[in-house]
Amino acid sequence: MFDFNLNNPYGFSIAFIPALFNLAIVFYTFWKLPENRLTNVFVLLTLALAFWQVNDAITRISPTAQITDEWDNIFCIAWIFVGPLCLHFALIYTSILKQEQSRTAFILLYFPALIFVLLYQANIYPHNYIHDNFWGWVNSHEGHWIDIIQVYWISALVLSSAVLISYHAFSIRKDKLLKKQTIFIAIGFAVPTIAGLLGQTILPIILNRPAIPFASTFMSFFSVAAVISLSRYRLFNAVDMVTDIRLIEEMPFMIFSITEKNRLSFINKFAADALEINIQELGHQPADKLLKFSSSAEKELFFESCAKTLSGATINNFETSFITSKGKIVVLVSSRPIVNNHKVQGVLVAGRDITSLIQINELMAYNEMLLSDAQEISHIGSWEWNMKDDSVVWSNELYRIYGFEPGENNFDFNQVVEMMHPEDIQVAREIIMTSYNTHESFSFFARVIRKDETMITIHAIGKVVTGELNDVVKFSGTIQDITERKVQEEILQSQNVELKKINNELDKFVYSVSHDLRAPLLSMKGIVEITNEMTKEEDTVAHMGMLKKSISRLDKFIEDILDYSLNARGKIKVSPIDFNELMKEITADLKYMASEKKVVDIQYSVESEGLFHTDYGRISIILNNLISNAIRYHNPLVEKSYVKISVHSNAIRALIKVEDNGLGISQANHEKIFEMFYRISSNSNGSGLGLYIVKEAINKLNGQIEIDSLLGSGTTFTLEIPNLLFQ
Repeated sequence: MFDFNLNNPYGFSIAFIPALFNLAIVFYTFWKLPENRLTNVFVLLTLALAFWQVNDAITRISPTAQITDEWDNIFCIAWIFVGPLCLHFALIYTSILKQEQSRTAFILLYFPALIFVLLYQANIYPHNYIHDNFWGWVNSHEGHWIDIIQVYWISALVLSSAVLISYHAFSIRKDKLLKKQTIFIAIGFAVPTIAGLLGQTILPIILNRPAIPFASTFMSFFSVAAVISLSRYRLFNAVDMVTDIRLIEEMPFMIFSITEKNRLSFINKFAADALEINIQELGHQPADKLLKFSSSAEKELFFESCAKTLSGATINNFETSFITSKGKIVVLVSSRPIVNNHKVQGVLVAGRDITSLIQINELMAYNEMLLSDAQEISHIGSWEWNMKDDSVVWSNELYRIYGFEPGENNFDFNQVVEMMHPEDIQVAREIIMTSYNTHESFSFFARVIRKDETMITIHAIGKVVTGELNDVVKFSGTIQDITERKVQEEILQSQNVELKKINNELDKFVYSVSHDLRAPLLSMKGIVEITNEMTKEEDTVAHMGMLKKSISRLDKFIEDILDYSLNARGKIKVSPIDFNELMKEITADLKYMASEKKVVDIQYSVESEGLFHTDYGRISIILNNLISNAIRYHNPLVEKSYVKISVHSNAIRALIKVEDNGLGISQANHEKIFEMFYRISSNSNGSGLGLYIVKEAINKLNGQIEIDSLLGSGTTFTLEIPNLLFQ
């Protein structure tokens, strides 16, 4: 078997030298190229080529056909498996074959080759060797149909590989660099394919001679082209290091890899969706074109970090931002070198979208700022007392309340209590201890000695926070500086005392007005009436009439003052109201109010649905004023003057309308008539208090009043008074 002769040294060298060269490529690939699926298949393919060439070299120096067949049986696995290995390489290179499809592809590609090897080594059919003076023993593969199918099957796989690579070069024609390298590999496939067709099929037919066995030698064109191409453009990416690609595809983080040539070689689905990158464009454009940074400065910083990572550095947690159709996203990025075959082959980037987290932090910071400002404005500080380590945490404003700079000291509970006035310490301790035992909130006032030894008054509020075992784990609450408020309260108390004194004096004055002033007026009114009866002199009667009118006006003014005092200072006295009786009483008092020349007709209607309760005195004042005003300001030019009062009451409210056809009120004065002492003109003979008192009384009763009037067209007042029984 090892009895060789060198009668064909040239044929031997043509096969053996390329075999040594291919073995060198195998070792180069192991040491220099990244380890991944593609390089692994390339190594197996190159190794198969080397052993095929070794097989050709040995058969060319074998002395007999039998020894040639023995060696061919050993090495047939190499040349039979070249075909599926070529197609496997092409499928991975063109990305047609995904990692998760490898098992199925392995069976479909290599099972026929395994069957052919077993059939060949079992000598199921004869192997037909022909001796050539230059090439030595040559397998003609013409002896049996299985052998013929086997040869054409291998040729078809290699030819398919060349077609796939060529089509891939066309599909990526926009990427000039990758296109050149793919064409280079395609040529590497095409040369041995054409050489095999020529040597095995075309030339033997034309020259009528046995097949020329130089296909294995020409396959070295592929191995050389491929290793040069793979050396210039590293196709390694991070996914090749992961057994199951779903592991990183399903992770909710951005994961992508960048090669030494600034190519984005891999990106998981989460990152592709977030950064809006089409996975089909990977490798076709540089990474700085696919990644859309929000600024040139951030882009520069990112790729500077990548350059450091390619030098072996690990960079953790630096922020960068990208622009998408949904706006700017901020990503917290870390980068690691991808080490393969003892060399850094690229950069693995892992990122987390922290846009929403930053927004939440900004909102929290803004809310904290608002809270701090609110505490500073209101002089309220917050605190927390942790029972486990007796630590006390203060807000900045609480430090300021106690006269310290924020964060100046760390206090425990006893130190805080000792800053209180000695007379308040025991009370505060007892209140807090009660809260501790009952788990109820507490509130107390105390005096505090500040750092500058000035004293302030505080209002402390706290609540208990319990743990899983219902034990007290901490207290939390607020402290407010109420020193200024206490001063204001003392001033207010003093003012209240003074106001009560003034009110008492005012009560005495009102009493004096009602008794000491009205009594002389009534006497004067009586004298006027007696004088009118005793004298017939026209001048005296006229003068007495004028005097009587002035006395009536003064008496009405005093009556208004009494009504105002009663309304402003008197408490609400709720009682049932009979509007029929009330209207009879009011109309009886007012029916003689009109002048002798003009009588005003007073009409009223009452509808009651159930009991109605309100303040009798105030409702009487309201109706008296409204009806008396309607009479006082009647229109002398109208043939028949009237005042119509309608009352509709139920368990919820009373709706009252007072309508007249008097002089009316201009639109401009509708709001002013309810002001104190407001009189529409100097000719008005009222005090200017009547409607003011009406409005104040209605407000006291939680009611409402509306006016509808035009100058010269009469006036309608609409009142809505709630039933105070349910208030």
